[in-house]
Amino acid sequence: MNHTIAILDGLTIACWCIALVGLCIRRRNDFEARVRLILGGLVAFSLVYSAIVFSGWAGLTGNLEHFEDLFGVTLPVWWAFTFFALSHQLIGDDLRRSEAELTHAQTVARMASWRLNLANDRLHWSDAVETLLGAGQRPRTRADFLTLVHPHDRPQLEAAWEGALRGKPFALDYRLSVNDQFIWMHEIVRVESSASEFPTHAMGTLQDITESRKAADAHAILEAQLRQSQKLEAIGQLAGGVAHDFNNILTAILGNTEICIAALSRQGANQSPIIDAMENVRKSAERAAALTRQLLAFSRNQVIQPQSLDLRRVVAGLHELLSRLIKENITLDVVAAPELASVHADANQLEQVVLNLVVNAADAMPGGGRLTIETRNVELDADYVAMHTDALVGPHVLLRVSDSGAGIPADVRDRIFDPFFTTKPLGKGTGLGLATAHGIVKQAGGHIAVYSEIDKGTTFKVFLPAQAGVATDDPRTAKPPAERGAATILLAEDDHLLRKLVTRQLTTAGYTVLAAPSGAEALEIARAHDAPFDLLITDVIMPEMNGRELSEQMTAHQPGLPVLFVSGYTANVISDQGVLDAGVEFLEKPFTREALLARVHEVLNRNACAAPR
Repeated sequence: MNHTIAILDGLTIACWCIALVGLCIRRRNDFEARVRLILGGLVAFSLVYSAIVFSGWAGLTGNLEHFEDLFGVTLPVWWAFTFFALSHQLIGDDLRRSEAELTHAQTVARMASWRLNLANDRLHWSDAVETLLGAGQRPRTRADFLTLVHPHDRPQLEAAWEGALRGKPFALDYRLSVNDQFIWMHEIVRVESSASEFPTHAMGTLQDITESRKAADAHAILEAQLRQSQKLEAIGQLAGGVAHDFNNILTAILGNTEICIAALSRQGANQSPIIDAMENVRKSAERAAALTRQLLAFSRNQVIQPQSLDLRRVVAGLHELLSRLIKENITLDVVAAPELASVHADANQLEQVVLNLVVNAADAMPGGGRLTIETRNVELDADYVAMHTDALVGPHVLLRVSDSGAGIPADVRDRIFDPFFTTKPLGKGTGLGLATAHGIVKQAGGHIAVYSEIDKGTTFKVFLPAQAGVATDDPRTAKPPAERGAATILLAEDDHLLRKLVTRQLTTAGYTVLAAPSGAEALEIARAHDAPFDLLITDVIMPEMNGRELSEQMTAHQPGLPVLFVSGYTANVISDQGVLDAGVEFLEKPFTREALLARVHEVLNRNACAAPR
């Protein structure tokens, strides 16, 4: 019997060895092989046990239940122990495998889970916590954890925690200090209570949402920029439409005022109160004309004649004027790069941008300070353009205007480019300065940005696309003196008052004028006129036939006929995005008699010089 028992024990030990070999296989891909070996050990043991039972060896003792091996252990006890041990090992392996998969999933998701014993304030973390908070960072108590929370976020976190203990939902975003920098976390907490509804434990998850937060912030910025762009575009379209009719009215007011003043002066009434009143009318009309030009500049509908410019020359040419504009308690610094690329823009408009930004900066420093104007070459990269949708990648020339004033609050900063928005007292500003600068920069293909901190100052940055080549000299010259003319002019103007005024201004200067209220009637006059015309003056925006269409038909009827377009709003009829087409002669409304005669004189002389001899 002892021999049989020894054999049985040997087979049992062999089965255990087979099972242990299975337990020693730790590679994840060999999990099925482990299961097979373990189950194989159990099956082998079962076969040995069954062989003993059915071969009658159990009769050696007479009672299977009391069959004992060399160690004094009955076979049923061996069976039960073996089954329990192997089953426990399999379950433990499954649990460890699930925990490893959970840790991996939390690591990938940048999150960790925790459980807090409210009785002793002990925290227990998942293994992914060090990946989230950094190596060695495993807070043992909630008090330790709170030391990592951003000071500004602790009150909010504490309030949410108190609410969770009272049964309120807890889901909060806040900042944690990780590796000497603050990152955004999203935490969800659930509190467990005893049967008496007393909180005993809390558990939750903590997830790093820094990247998603950055993406959401960037998306919000882009949406705000899009809304702002659409709003400014809508206002610009309205401004452009109003400007056309308003400029006609202003031209008539200015022209007739000049006639009245001239007539009174000829009568020797130079000191007459009527002349003073007419001068006030003229000055008011000129102010209204300047306001209209600002509206057109803001809406990017102002007609411009851009050329290659050196921004340093523009700023230098304004230095004396700027010094007079700002108070004596403001220090003006001009910092110009030794080498600067040229820009393609209108000189008058760039001067207006500089003046508007400087005046705005000076107004922000009523008690004095420092104002800096800087020009230099910069390169805008894809990262910057991704955050500023109206900017372009590539080389630019930067105009930076900085002040040491009070700064601009965030709620005001979002509206500073809105037309007629101003924080100045009533009567101290129109609210069009920055809106005009914004429109001019956009029309030049550039980008304007503002950076401001309360009590530290404000910086406006204007980025204009850099141009290859050398800047040309400023082509603006004094207008030639108006001389008495002897040319025959065809005038097309749909506004009755303006047509009558321009006709009188030209005829009193010696020109012969044939006027028409539309393009079609102008063509009829031209066909019925025996002699050729010396000049065609036409409004740009007219019903049925615009100025360009009239000029094309007139030059087909009379090749080489010079054309002078007059308008306050071209609607891109003779320009592309406000930039005059090559070779187009233009006079902007509203204009004075002197400006009209000077422009007519210039066009006629240029055509006479270009004519073949």
